[in-house]
Amino acid sequence: MLVQFVSVQPVPVVKEWAGTATTKKALGKDTAIGSLSLGAQRKFSFRHKKKDGHPVSIQLENGSLLVMRGTTQTFWQHSVPKTTKLAAPRINLTFRTIVLEELSR
Repeated sequence: MLVQFVSVQPVPVVKEWAGTATTKKALGKDTAIGSLSLGAQRKFSFRHKKKDGHPVSIQLENGSLLVMRGTTQTFWQHSVPKTTKLAAPRINLTFRTIVLEELSR
């Protein structure tokens, strides 16, 4: 059974950091994730799990929609790197599908 949901993550004005993330079993294999960024611009980085490990970064501006699908979650880790600059507030809306069968395994 598939369940679709959105998580809302308000981010306060601090030296924010979202640690490196990888796919969780309940999210299913090679599923799509949509991430809508509202508010302050932030750097978003990817690092390949098996290659040289050098990050590839993009700037997520207000209203940016980042879609990760296919094997992106399988082969790449992603994060919002730490910053020494104080940023304005932002909210991240993450759209996912959960595979309930995977939770019971």
